Amino acid sequence: MGEVRLAAALDLLSRLEKQEGVSQVFSLAARPADAERLAHAGASLWRASQDAFHFGAVLAEFAAGHGRSGLAYFGGASAPLADTTALAAAFAVADESRPTAAVNNLYSTDWFVINDGSLLVPLAASIPNDNPVGWRLQQETGCTVQPLPARAATRADIDTPADAFLLSGHPDLGPFLETVLNQGPADMLRRTDSLRQVLRSQARTLAVIGRSSSHVW
Repeated sequence: MGEVRLAAALDLLSRLEKQEGVSQVFSLAARPADAERLAHAGASLWRASQDAFHFGAVLAEFAAGHGRSGLAYFGGASAPLADTTALAAAFAVADESRPTAAVNNLYSTDWFVINDGSLLVPLAASIPNDNPVGWRLQQETGCTVQPLPARAATRADIDTPADAFLLSGHPDLGPFLETVLNQGPADMLRRTDSLRQVLRSQARTLAVIGRSSSHVW
């Protein structure tokens, strides 16, 4: 999973560097080897001042250091299928005259773009992870929050091996992640292909149990 998440981050870095309106991409990585790889690929490394990691505190510290300028946040493997259309729609908030944010998911945010990063500072204590960011921005700051259309490009997120291998073969995968998945365990690739055969076949039944987005499926 470490290799998968790093590959997804490298692909995302490449896409962000080509995105209009992005002036610099910063990376905060737990593993020194990942930080080095991302830096070599063009990311600027950033380190928080706190020893103990707290998502909200770290995000607020970064936002405070950049004043009222716009910023974007992405979890390392949160946007493996983010295409040009999805990214352009998100970064369009920079043209809004009032505080505005675009989020991939209002109720479980994995990535967002906001045109006034200072709004994140007072939320520090109430966002232990990225999931509540969109909702908190909407309810507590007066920021206009625009959820992006629900589709695989905005909702696909890699948290588990199954999340990763279900994306194998998708035409919008970046080259790093595609390579890692193609070299994955043969048994996992076989099981994934068997599942796809069920999904493609008429009159077959598949039971999906648990928290699973129909948009991603």
